[in-house]
Amino acid sequence: MTSFLMWHRSTTAFTLMAVLTFLVGCNGGEPQTDASHDQNHLDERNVEEPDGDEQNRQSDPGDAEPPETGDSDAGDETAATPRPMPDFDTNEFPAHWFSGDQEQRQRHQELVGYLPPPLELTDWTSEPVDIEEDLYGKVVVVVFWGSWCPHCRDALPLHNEWIEEYEDDGLAIIGVHDPRRDVDQYPAMVEENDLQYYNGVAANVRMTTMWRVSTWPTYFVIDRWNRLRAAGVRGSHVEEVIQVLLD
Repeated sequence: MTSFLMWHRSTTAFTLMAVLTFLVGCNGGEPQTDASHDQNHLDERNVEEPDGDEQNRQSDPGDAEPPETGDSDAGDETAATPRPMPDFDTNEFPAHWFSGDQEQRQRHQELVGYLPPPLELTDWTSEPVDIEEDLYGKVVVVVFWGSWCPHCRDALPLHNEWIEEYEDDGLAIIGVHDPRRDVDQYPAMVEENDLQYYNGVAANVRMTTMWRVSTWPTYFVIDRWNRLRAAGVRGSHVEEVIQVLLD
């Protein structure tokens, strides 16, 4: 009986030792399995590379800062914020600054405060420009004229004076020649008067209709935010409107 108990204890001890040896061999300080190693690399990739949603957020233009306007220091947080669009009275300029009878003034006044009508030109004597894409941020004078019109010809040197005086402050001028008459003479007149601003021919009569032009010259002034601020201004008061909008 004593021999049996000693044999049983020895067998049990041996079994326990074998089990412990097996367990130690599996987990006792050996390197991690390939799966665990790969998981660590996966965790590192998750830290270094944003997921799809994060990448979309980073490239979303809606998250971009507003474009800078003017010279600024890098540390100036307000420099990247565009000037706010001001409120204004659509009747901000005196009535006697505008040409035409009451009906024509009313038709022009209905355009004020909105984006200007489309303007399509051909036969440019200067580089072509688009008011919204190329001249946004400037005060733009649009003048409808014709080389056959004496008042238009008399005003050409004045336009050059405005450019010389105010271009550095943000003024641009676009001359729109009428497409129905003496178009072949217009380039020579531009060259003869050495016009220093953009000039082209209205693509069709529809341009004059949309801008509600019935006399020549007719002046329109657009502000820095591409809103029509004055329509049908007399040539003698255009400079005063320019000064107000450049201020």
